[in-house]
Amino acid sequence: MNYFKIGLICVFILAFNFSKADCTAIKDGDWSNPTSWSCGRVPADYDVITIPVGFIINVDINSPTYIDMVINVDGTLNFDNGQKINLDCGGQVNVSPTGRLTGGNPGSKIDICGETVWNGPGPTSGPL
Repeated sequence: MNYFKIGLICVFILAFNFSKADCTAIKDGDWSNPTSWSCGRVPADYDVITIPVGFIINVDINSPTYIDMVINVDGTLNFDNGQKINLDCGGQVNVSPTGRLTGGNPGSKIDICGETVWNGPGPTSGPL
């Protein structure tokens, strides 16, 4: 019986770790386009997102509230008018000295834990 419990716990730990991914932008493109990302899918909960120097990712959605997502911006994260990224209280956005946030009209662009942390329109350069 104890071996069953240990095995079940291991399965849950492995499933949780496999749900995490490092997703790096591999070309200029839209957030919602799987071909923009090294992970081959749209960013999801628990991902570590990296936008390298020289790349522009366009936020073309009003995102769901991502759980524990980390976004590292070394390139440019651009927001279409009215679009935004929503992160839960465990999420974070790091804009390096080479990173930029840009957007159209002013308005909530990045919300963490229900609070606006960047309102646009930009450009806003890092570090942030």
